[in-house]
Amino acid sequence: MSALRNWALFSIAIVVGATGCGGAGGGSSSGGTGGGGGVVPSGPRVLLESKPGQLELSFLTGQGRSTFAPGDTQASVEVPDFVDSRGMIVRPPLDAPLRLQLNGYQNSIFRVNADVSTLTEAETGRPLNSRLFQSYELSVTSILSEGFDSSFESSDIRGIPSTGYPMNTRLFPGRYSNLQLFVNDAMFSVETDVDSGTSFYQFNEPEFLRANGLDLSPRISSSISDYLTFDLRGMSAADRPKLLTGRDAYRVFFSGDNYALASGLGYTDVPAADQTNGEFNAVTRNDLDPDSASNNLIDGKFSLPGQLSLVPGVAGSTPGTYSLLQVNPSDPFLLSRITSLQGIWREHHKLVGNMPEAMAIAFPSSQDNEEQDVVLIRQTLERTGTTVTAARVTQMYYGVQNLNTGQVRLYPLRNLPTGSKVGEVFATVGDIKDRSGASTVSVQQARTATLSGLSISGFPTSVPLVIYRY
Repeated sequence: MSALRNWALFSIAIVVGATGCGGAGGGSSSGGTGGGGGVVPSGPRVLLESKPGQLELSFLTGQGRSTFAPGDTQASVEVPDFVDSRGMIVRPPLDAPLRLQLNGYQNSIFRVNADVSTLTEAETGRPLNSRLFQSYELSVTSILSEGFDSSFESSDIRGIPSTGYPMNTRLFPGRYSNLQLFVNDAMFSVETDVDSGTSFYQFNEPEFLRANGLDLSPRISSSISDYLTFDLRGMSAADRPKLLTGRDAYRVFFSGDNYALASGLGYTDVPAADQTNGEFNAVTRNDLDPDSASNNLIDGKFSLPGQLSLVPGVAGSTPGTYSLLQVNPSDPFLLSRITSLQGIWREHHKLVGNMPEAMAIAFPSSQDNEEQDVVLIRQTLERTGTTVTAARVTQMYYGVQNLNTGQVRLYPLRNLPTGSKVGEVFATVGDIKDRSGASTVSVQQARTATLSGLSISGFPTSVPLVIYRY
């Protein structure tokens, strides 16, 4: 039979471990005063709300994303309830199977909201700071192959282990995490039982492991996919980083796991070519040596926030979005592009309140440990009354801080695309406090701090720091 289309029904169960201390190694300290309650401290503060964290499970299909030649197969996916280690259920809002074309180079996103801060730590009774998903079980219930003159459907799927696969996906209140799962038709083949003579589908686990990186890494890891964005129009051209096209970047994005740069789309005071160009470049980092000068740029596109009205007479808006692109392997000329990752972005002045002109913002990673990305900014603030309506960065450094050792390393923003250490400066982070303003030694309870020991022209010797988490 010459099969043109294969349809598979998947069932994926997620085993969740919830943790308030982040569940990370690397010397994260426990103890300290819990967050929540008390008087809201003065100074800058993060305005994220106590909303569920969102897991975006991206099914990336197509043999062209692997080393195999493109095929022509499809699948239907079902995702059952998510259950955490205490038996609490997160029920997906999906009633019908999610249909995928396994060779179609699709990015099909399945979204699940999971409460975080409304839950409490079993040990301390404090609100959770993050929630960790640790494994999932893959179950294929049926596959349908359609040919020119015949079809074959079977629920006899063999070779899928019942032990599940390791994953590392962490959700934060009010933020988004994306987990990419690669599936393609090379993972399923029609075989014949030598005893009964009946046909069945054999799962090709080595291909699944290879496609999802489990042949090289112990876990499939997610990344935080929502960015906080900074307007760079106030910086000199010499201090702004460059895009892949060589043009100036007018926006920079930070999530805690990744960086990105973008054009001046929508701005009217930048060169005309940048006003309508939606160029977006994600910056990759060397996971084995994050300090090495091996950063690279990945091409993409972004769009501006949209306006909407949820209630008649009440204005609202949707966040900006971005997409990362890759070459379509089925295109013999390698000219067309397909989407490999999608997400949202939001402007920093809308999610950080009481901002001074000079300050620092730190970003927890998916590991939620003591190492955090950090940015140091000087900015001009535009106000309508007491409300900040815009913020333009005039000077910016980025780097990493260690909340346990207090060491901070910073680099000029223009170094971002290359990872160069030229212009490296050191500072210290201390006076760490929780959400209520009480001192804490807990990495995950930390919400504000002070960045001191600065010796950068244009900045004071110390600035307030906020940590971008609810």
